[in-house]
Amino acid sequence: MKTKRLWLVVALYPLIFSMSVLSHAAQESPLESLYKAAKAEGELMVWSPTEPEDMQILSTEFNKDFPGIKVNFFEIRETDYVPRVVAESMRGIVGLDVGTSKYVVIHPLLERNLIQSYNDWSKVFKDLNPAGVSKDGKFLANDDYAFVVGYNTQLVKPGEVPTSWDELLAPKWRGKILVEPRANAFAYLGLKWGRDKTVDYVKKLSAQNPIFVKGGTALTQQLAAGAGHLGIGGYAYKFESMKREGAAVDWVKKITPIGVMAQALFVSKGGQHPNAGKLFAGWWASAKGQNIMINKMLRGALNPGSSYMIMQEFEKNRVELVKETLDNSKEAAALNEIAAKSLGTFK
Repeated sequence: MKTKRLWLVVALYPLIFSMSVLSHAAQESPLESLYKAAKAEGELMVWSPTEPEDMQILSTEFNKDFPGIKVNFFEIRETDYVPRVVAESMRGIVGLDVGTSKYVVIHPLLERNLIQSYNDWSKVFKDLNPAGVSKDGKFLANDDYAFVVGYNTQLVKPGEVPTSWDELLAPKWRGKILVEPRANAFAYLGLKWGRDKTVDYVKKLSAQNPIFVKGGTALTQQLAAGAGHLGIGGYAYKFESMKREGAAVDWVKKITPIGVMAQALFVSKGGQHPNAGKLFAGWWASAKGQNIMINKMLRGALNPGSSYMIMQEFEKNRVELVKETLDNSKEAAALNEIAAKSLGTFK
C-alpha cells in the first residue's frame, strides 16, 4: 500500500510542479515580468537633449526601484540624432533605446516605422496618467515647456501685472518687454489664433520696441537682473525655479491661452535593449518618475489632474493650453517661422 502511494506521488510530481510554476507566473505582475526581462538585458541607452545633471538624478532614482539596469546617456539634440538613427537603421543597428524629442523633428522616424508602439502602458504602469499616453501607444508625455509671460517683481507692482495678451501692447510697456527672438511662444498660440491674428499681434508687439534676448533661460536671468519689466518666451518652470531661489521674478498665472512645447518620449524599434527601454520610459512618465522631476527640477508633463504645481495653477485659473502634438507640429513650425518674420528676427 505504501509502495502504491509513493508511486502515485512520483507520478503526479511533474503535474504538481508544472501547476506550481503556472501559479507563480500567474501571480507575477506585468511590471515584474518586464523588470525581469529588462534586468536580463542589463542596460539601456537614452538619447536626449535633457541636461546630464537631470538625467543623473533620474537614473539614480530609477535604479532605486529597479537595480541592476545601467542607464547610459548621450546628450544630443533631436535635430542631430534623428538622421543618425535613420542612417543606423539602414545598417541594421539602432543605437538608442529611449529618445525624447520635439514632435516636429521625429517624423522621419515614424515614416520609417522606427518607433515602437505598445497597447499595455497603463496595464504595466498602474500610476501612469492616461492623458499622457498617445492613442497609438508610441509616445508618452514626460516634460512640457509652457511659454508664459514673466515679470520683474521689483519693477512691476502687483496691480500692474497684465492679465491678457492685449495688455502687453499698452504704451506703458514700450521698450520694457524682453522677447525671445525665435518666437516659439507664438508658434503654438498661432494654432489657436490662426495665421492672421498671430501676424497682427506680433507686428504690434514689434512696434513696442522689445528687447531681444536669445534663450528662455537667458531671458529669465536678464529679467531678474532688471533688463526689462516683462518677458515673453521664457519657461514657466524656469521662472518658478528662479523665484524660489530668491530672484526678483514671477510668471503671470492668468493670461490665456498659453503655448506649450511638448516633448515626445518614445522607445525605438530595433533598439538593443527593448525591455529595459520600455521599463525606463514607462517609469519616467509614471507618477513616480514625474514626482521626482517635479520635486527635484520643478519640471514635468502638463497633464490634466497632475500633481505638477504649474499645471495646477493653470487649472485653477482656467488657462487654456495650446499644446504641441504630432498632428499639429508641422503647422506649428510653419507658424513659428511666420511669427519670427513678423517680429523682424527671421529673414
